[in-house]
Amino acid sequence: LRVNVDPFFSRTVLASRLPDFLAHHPDLSLELIMRDDVGDLVADGFDLAVRFGPPPLGTLIARKLLDTRIITVASPR
Repeated sequence: LRVNVDPFFSRTVLASRLPDFLAHHPDLSLELIMRDDVGDLVADGFDLAVRFGPPPLGTLIARKLLDTRIITVASPR
């Protein structure tokens, strides 16, 4: 399974869940490609993409996985 995934989502959500997922699916070969942009999913050979925001226009099938909020914060400097 070749997956295009947002780097932030990969670090904050997937990283802690992957070991259990892979243990439950030992025959699955998983390749995670972390990118800031979606790119051309079909041309790049992806089976799946996990992204934030509205899906790119086209004939791809999109499914909402969860609601989340993003908070932008900064120090006074």
